[in-house]
Amino acid sequence: MYEIKSIKDGTYGAYEYSTPVPADYSFKQMLAMARDIANENGYEASIYDDENEMVITISPKQYSMGVAA
Repeated sequence: MYEIKSIKDGTYGAYEYSTPVPADYSFKQMLAMARDIANENGYEASIYDDENEMVITISPKQYSMGVAA
């Protein structure tokens, strides 16, 4: 079973947590789930396999405050 590990901001600071991925999810669905978690928390989200080895890390979306050219 795969799980997604990330960081959340809590009352007493940031903490690491994990979320199990449903067994019937495709890899595409796992990537979307990790992307949503990363964007929601503002921290990277990593997918780990059943041997606790990292498969991939997704960075949160970066927003630019730049001026359009």
